[in-house]
Amino acid sequence: MVIVVALGIPALALSQLIQGYFLAAKERELVTKGKEIAGVASDFLEGKADEATTGRILDALDSFVNARVWVIDRTGLIVAASRRGMGMGMGIGMGIGMGMGTGMGTGTGADGIRMGRGMGYGHGWRLREVRLVDEDVQRVLAGEVVVRRARLSWAKMTRRMEPGSAPGPAPEPAPVAEEQQVITVGIPVQRGPEVIGGIILHSPVRVIMAAANQLRRYILYAGLAALAVSLLLGYSISRRISLPIRQMSEAAARMARGDFKTRVEVDPARARARTGTGTRTRGTRGAWGTWGIWGTWSARGRRGRVEGRDDAARDDAARRHGSTGPGDVSPGGVGDEITELARSFNHMAEQLDRIEENRREFVANVSHELRSPLTAIRGFVQALVDGTVEDEVQRQKYLRLIRDEAIRMNRLLSDLLDLSRIESGKVRMELAPVNLKEITDSTLARAAMRAANAGITIEDRVPGPGDLPPVLVDGDRIEQVLTNLIDNAIHATPPGGRITLSAEVVPSPKPQAASAPYVRVSVRDTGKGIPAEDLPFIWERFYKVDKARSRAEGVGTGIGLAIVKQIVEAHGGEVGVESEVGRGSKFWFTLRAHAGSAQLAGP
Repeated sequence: MVIVVALGIPALALSQLIQGYFLAAKERELVTKGKEIAGVASDFLEGKADEATTGRILDALDSFVNARVWVIDRTGLIVAASRRGMGMGMGIGMGIGMGMGTGMGTGTGADGIRMGRGMGYGHGWRLREVRLVDEDVQRVLAGEVVVRRARLSWAKMTRRMEPGSAPGPAPEPAPVAEEQQVITVGIPVQRGPEVIGGIILHSPVRVIMAAANQLRRYILYAGLAALAVSLLLGYSISRRISLPIRQMSEAAARMARGDFKTRVEVDPARARARTGTGTRTRGTRGAWGTWGIWGTWSARGRRGRVEGRDDAARDDAARRHGSTGPGDVSPGGVGDEITELARSFNHMAEQLDRIEENRREFVANVSHELRSPLTAIRGFVQALVDGTVEDEVQRQKYLRLIRDEAIRMNRLLSDLLDLSRIESGKVRMELAPVNLKEITDSTLARAAMRAANAGITIEDRVPGPGDLPPVLVDGDRIEQVLTNLIDNAIHATPPGGRITLSAEVVPSPKPQAASAPYVRVSVRDTGKGIPAEDLPFIWERFYKVDKARSRAEGVGTGIGLAIVKQIVEAHGGEVGVESEVGRGSKFWFTLRAHAGSAQLAGP
């Protein structure tokens, strides 16, 4: 409908403008020609030119401009007229069969004004018995040039003279002729300042209207063609634009049913060329793949690890989590809103799929973590109950193992409870100015024995209170953060390795005159490092880099770093990681320094 209105209104306006232009041009032509023959009419009215010469001139002008020409005297009486009838060109026209009825066509020859058909061509001198009484004629005789578009009405323009007032047969009653749309131009004929008569030109509008109507038809045909093309293009474009939306609707329905492996192809043409459909999904727990929004192949192995992720999603996640990795290539600019919407949808689907897989893996991990100690406890208890263990040393060993397994299960359940409470916002941070050195010393003292048993050296490079400002934190929660990071470093570092704990003052991420600086705490290890493709996701809950090692060694459930991130962000800080495979990792987090501290300069 919008296209029809958009094309129809300009086309209608254009046809009206062109028609008006043609009519105005015809009016100017009639005025010009009328003025040119005013001298001839003046000679005729003064008796200086004969009727034959004047008639030939009027007939020539009639044929040239397709207009009936009348010469009137100062009383409005027609004293000369062009000899062609009022018929015009081809078809059924309006003719004035006048005089003797001679000439071409079927014009009748009765006295006075008669209706003729075709190209009547009779003598017209008996029009001298007609006096024009129209108001416009009176304006012409008053010396004014008159131009008018109207329907020619003989009943209004003429009246009969009394019989005998002019030579010739008695006139017939005035006929009621069919009206015709004409352009009427009146030119006064003057002798000096005196008006001695006038020239009246009547040009049928039918020819001009026929040309205008023909032009309207051309415009209509062109408009219909443009409308058809516009509709086809609009339908094609709308289908192309709405295809990703339809795909997203279908994909959302599949995701609501639990299928998180659906992806939306941004370029429908490329999608059909490659896969025959807009999406590509294969398998459930098996290997699967899809063409990403930037044309990058993304594949997932049977164990759920990502072998080739969408570059855009990885780069976006890396920016959000403050990590970088080799091979990350930023894509080009987003084409349009649909592309951005599809990109966001695919990123959301990727995250939901990853969360779902991590959830399933977490359930499996928790089941394994609980089943293993419970099985061990059950075996140890059964041996003690049956009395098969008689040696006191062996008995004490079994009891210690039972205690360790119980502690391990308790730690697992505590971590789960902490994560749930922190994510739900039920944990309230008790912020207070704290000396960071006291927290790090306490944490390192508890971790020293574990590190020594693993053959790992811990180096403390945290400055003392005089070199480091107090931080506004919940001391217990920050100690929990440090414990998780150091435990992870111990598990990742081989015997003979080194763990370094350091802290430094850094500028506020929101530089303002009154903003306090931040303290960045770093835990660096000399372990095997983290692959670049895993860096953006290690802060997500349930995610573990090396699942095989975690299950084999019975350490970690993939929620420690998620707890770290939640606690630090609750303090208004940030977390980040820098890692290189084979050279170790550096985990860091920032804490806001106490605004009232006088020590605001870094070491």
